[in-house]
Amino acid sequence: MGRFGPTERVRKRSEFRRIQGQGRRATSRQFVVLVYARDWPEGEARPSTTRLGLVVSRKVGHAVRRNRVKRLIREAFRQCPGWRLGGIDLVVIPRQLPARLDLAQVLAEFRRLAPALEKRAAEAENDRKIRHCSLAVGTQTTQTGARRP
Repeated sequence: MGRFGPTERVRKRSEFRRIQGQGRRATSRQFVVLVYARDWPEGEARPSTTRLGLVVSRKVGHAVRRNRVKRLIREAFRQCPGWRLGGIDLVVIPRQLPARLDLAQVLAEFRRLAPALEKRAAEAENDRKIRHCSLAVGTQTTQTGARRP
């Protein structure tokens, strides 16, 4: 598929904070995946892209290991069509990983997460509809998701 372009990535700190604060969580033994349905302008078609963000802390290991983990996650994301949900932002946070991690292990973990991911994506879509309706009525939503009149 080539490069992992900017339209397929969560890039801004504010976006990461929004996803981490308001996103739905799907967990497995090795990964935490945050799911957030992003908004788009009214009248436009639903975005067809799913954006991926990665948060790989130093707990995973030194820089070489962290970069390898990120490459494996990106490649697994490309190869898992079940993770391609239009208009959804995903943030993947690795937990405890085996010392010898390979693509097959990441793909297997992603496939195990797929049903939970679909459920969380539906919940995130409902959250997006609620956000859209509350903004239309005039209620603001704070960064943490609490509503203000």
